[in-house]
Amino acid sequence: MDDFEQQFQTQQAWHATQDFLSSVTAHATRPAITIADTTLSYAALHTRVQTLAAAIAEQETAATTPVTAIYASRDIDTYAAVLAALSRGHAYVPLNPKFPPERNRYILERSGAAHLLHCAESGPAVAEILAAPSTTGDAPLPRQINTTQLQESRQPPARLHDNPYAYILFTSGSTGQPKGVALRHSNLSAYLDATFAVADYRADDRLSQNFDLTFDLSVHDMFVCWRAGAHLIVPTAHDLEAPADYLHRHDITCWFSVPSLAQKMRLQGALAPGSLSHLRLSLFCGEALPVDLAQDWARATTQRVENWYGPTEATIACTRYVLPSNPDAITGRFDLVPIGSALPGMSTLVLQEDGTPAGPGDSGELLMCGPQVADGYLEDAEKTAAAFVIPQGQELRHYRTGDRVEVTQDGVLNFIDRIDNQIKIRGYRVELGEIEATLREAATGCNAVVVPLPLKSANPTSLVAAVEGYDGPGRQIREAIAGKLPDYMSPNRVLVMQQFPKNASGKVDRGEIGKRVVKRLEKQNTAAGPKKLTRYDRLIQFAQEVNPALARSELEQAENLMDAGLDSMGFVDFTVRLEKQFNLELTQESAAELSRMSLWQMVDFLRRALAPQGKDRFQPPAANSLKTPELKRNLHYRAMRALDMLDKFPGFVSETQKPLLLCIGSSGFMRGICTETIETEAQALGQDLRAANLGMAMLSVAGIAEVCDYVRETLQAQGRRLSHAVIEMEIMQLSIMPPAGDIEILQDFKAGAFKGIERKYYDADTIWDSDSGGTIARSDKPSSQAAPQANWERKRAQEICRAFEGQLKMDDKAVAAWIKGVQSLQQVSDRVTAVIHPIQHPEGTAGLKQARQGSNHFSGLIDQARQETGIEIMLDTDFTLRSEDFKNISHVNDHNGRQSFSAQIARHFLR
Repeated sequence: MDDFEQQFQTQQAWHATQDFLSSVTAHATRPAITIADTTLSYAALHTRVQTLAAAIAEQETAATTPVTAIYASRDIDTYAAVLAALSRGHAYVPLNPKFPPERNRYILERSGAAHLLHCAESGPAVAEILAAPSTTGDAPLPRQINTTQLQESRQPPARLHDNPYAYILFTSGSTGQPKGVALRHSNLSAYLDATFAVADYRADDRLSQNFDLTFDLSVHDMFVCWRAGAHLIVPTAHDLEAPADYLHRHDITCWFSVPSLAQKMRLQGALAPGSLSHLRLSLFCGEALPVDLAQDWARATTQRVENWYGPTEATIACTRYVLPSNPDAITGRFDLVPIGSALPGMSTLVLQEDGTPAGPGDSGELLMCGPQVADGYLEDAEKTAAAFVIPQGQELRHYRTGDRVEVTQDGVLNFIDRIDNQIKIRGYRVELGEIEATLREAATGCNAVVVPLPLKSANPTSLVAAVEGYDGPGRQIREAIAGKLPDYMSPNRVLVMQQFPKNASGKVDRGEIGKRVVKRLEKQNTAAGPKKLTRYDRLIQFAQEVNPALARSELEQAENLMDAGLDSMGFVDFTVRLEKQFNLELTQESAAELSRMSLWQMVDFLRRALAPQGKDRFQPPAANSLKTPELKRNLHYRAMRALDMLDKFPGFVSETQKPLLLCIGSSGFMRGICTETIETEAQALGQDLRAANLGMAMLSVAGIAEVCDYVRETLQAQGRRLSHAVIEMEIMQLSIMPPAGDIEILQDFKAGAFKGIERKYYDADTIWDSDSGGTIARSDKPSSQAAPQANWERKRAQEICRAFEGQLKMDDKAVAAWIKGVQSLQQVSDRVTAVIHPIQHPEGTAGLKQARQGSNHFSGLIDQARQETGIEIMLDTDFTLRSEDFKNISHVNDHNGRQSFSAQIARHFLR
C-alpha cells in the first residue's frame, strides 16, 4: 500500500476513500463495477484510480484549490475520477451532460474547481462549457485532464491537500441560479453509519446505480457499495429505457431509485406479481411514493421494500419507513407512503405556521437536525441564514426542508407536499397533493400532476391536471372525480400524457409539465375556435391567450372575465390586446366598466365604442355611476376583499391579545404591506405585536374613512386600543382625478345589502385572510420581463406624476373625508402615522423634490393635514426603493418591493 493510502488508513477521522481501500485489500479479485460490457475488480479499479490521481498530482500545487470537477459520463473513468479526486484530498463536483453549458460553467466557477476530468468523447462538450459566458468575469478556467489519454502510471505522490468536504452538488434555485451544497466527510460518514445500522448490505450484493452523479442519491450507491465490498452495476442510457430487462440481465439484488423509474416499469407492464423476486432489498427516495405503486412493487418483489426521504442539504436521506410485508396494508396520507422516522443519529422537528411544534394529527414544515446536516450554501449567507436555523426553544441548528408533513399518533411522518405546492385559489388553501391523490385513484396505475394557471402566479385562478399513461380521454377522469372534490379544487381540464418529462435527476419535472400543459391548451383552443373570427371570437381568443386553461364554454357562461378565471393582472393584459386589435382609446373608467361585463356585453361595448362619430358615439361611464341603489348589482369584483375584511375583522381582533398595529389604505397598501415583515422588525426592536393589512382596492376616500370608523367601532365594542395605526395618504384619491369606480360600502354592508351576493374570491385583490393579517400571497420571484401596459395605464401614470409633482388640485370633500378617518383612528390609537406611498417617477426622488419647490398643491395638502390632525406624515421621498421594487408606477411588487416598503415603514414608526 503506498504512502498516500497509508495516510487515509491511519488517520483518526473517517475519509470517503477509506472504505474503498479496505475493500481493495479484502476483496481484491471480486468485481467492483460494471458498465456496459466492462467489469473491473477492486484491484483493477484501484489501479485506474491511482492513474487518474497521479494525473491530478502532476498539475496541482499547494496553492491549488482542492476541488476537482468531473464531466459525468456513464463510463468507468467517471467513477474512478470520483475516488481519484478524493484520494488527492479534493472535493469532487460533478457536471451533468444534460445541463446547458451555461449552467455547468456557473457550477465550475461557483465551486472553484481547479481541475476538470473528462473523456475524449466529451471534449467538444467540455469546450462548449469553457466557452460559455463567465458569471464572475475573473474566475480562472480549470486545468483539463483527458482521462482517455492516460495510460497506467506510477503511484501518485503524497497528497498536498485535505479538504474537509467530500463533494459539492448544486440544487435548483428558486431564482434560477443553482445553490451549491458542500457535504463534509463527516456528513457522509454519519449517513453510512446510519445506513449500515438499519440495512444489511453484503459483499455478495449486486447494487443498482440509476442516478446521474449530479443527484446526491448516486452517493449512496457508490459509497454503500464500496463499504460493503459489493458489485456496483451502472445501467447505460439504453438500460434505463427498459429498467426491468437491466434488473434481470444483471441479477440485481439491491435496488435504489426514484419512484418515477418504478412507475415507468409499471407502465411497461414489468411489475407482475413475483416478477422481481430476486430483489432482496428495494429503497425508494427522491419523490413521494404513491401507495398503489408501492403495493405493485411489493407484490412484484415479495421482499423488503422501504421508502427513504431526505434533502441534499441533509446528506442523501435522513428518514425511512419500512413497508408492511402485506401489500394491502400499505396506506398513507393522500395515498402517499409515509416517510417514517429519523435515521439513527438524526432527529426531526415539525413546526406549524405559528412556529410551535406540531403534535399528533397536526401538520407543518419538517426540519432536520443531526450530523448529516450541511454547513449551508456556498457563498450565499442570505440563503443559508434562511434555511439553516436554530428554532425557538432549540439549541442545535436545523435545516428547513420546505416540505409539509403530518405527525401521526405513533410519531411516523406522513409526507403531504412541498410547502410551495400548497396554493390559495378563490380564497381557499389547497394542497395539490390531495387533488393528485383523487386523480390517481380515478386513473388506476397512473401518476398525476396538477398545474395551477397562470404559471408561476402567486394567485392562480385555474387548475389543470396532467395524467400519465392513461389509455382513455381526459374527460373520463374528470367525470370520474365529479363530486369527489369541492368545486374550487376540481381541475378545469384533464390532459393525458403518454409519459411525464423527467429532470436530470430522473424525477418528474413539474415545471416542464406546466409548460407542456400550456402549449397543449393553446393548441386545443386554437383548433376549437372558428377559422373566421368575429369580435366575439376575438374576445375569447384574447382571454385564452392570457390564461389557456379557460375553456370557451366557461367564458361564455361567466358574468365577467374574472368570474371565468382571469385575475386582475390578466385582465390588464386582456385590455392591451383589445386596444391593439381594435385601435381603441380606453380610459381608466371604460376599463373598469369592461371588467364587469360578460362577453356579449363586451361585444355591445365594442359596437358602441367603434361606431361613427355622432350622438351615438360611446361615452365612458361617469365615475359616480356605481353608487347605490345599483351598488349591489354592479359591485366591482375587487371590492370583495373589503366585504371579506368586514366579515372577519372582529374575529381577528378577538383572537389575539397582543398589541395591534393596523395599516389602512388603498390598493397601494393592499399590495405593499407585509405583516410578517412588520412583526419581524418589531421583534428585533423588542416589541411583540400583531399586524394587519387593511389596504383595500376599489374604495373611495370616503370608503376608507368608513373603514376607519368600522375599526373604531369594533375596537370600542371589544374594549381594545391600537398600539399603532398607519393610514395611507393616497394623493390620487385626494385629487380632483380619483381612480375610476371607487365606492363606499360600509353603510350598505350594515344594512345587509350584500347578504345575497355570493362571495367569489377571484385573486389576491379579492381576499382578506385573517391568518396572514390580510397580506396577499407573495410571488415566488420577480418577473424577468416588464408587464404589458395598456394605453389607459400610460395615461393614468402621467396623471399620477402630475399629482405627485404638485400640479393637480386636491378635492376638498375628499381631504375632509380623509381627515375624518384619521380622527376616528386617533380615538382608539396610541399613535397614528400617515404614509405616502412612493411612486416610480421618471426623474426619481430628486426630480420630485425639484418639481415641488415653491407653492404647490402637494405641499399645501401636507400642511393642511398636519395642522388639522397633528399627526406625523412619512413622505414618499423618505423611502429608498429601487426601480426593480415596483410593480408599476404606484405599486411595489409582491416580491422584494413589499418587504422593503414594509420594513422601512416599521423601522420608521417603531424606532
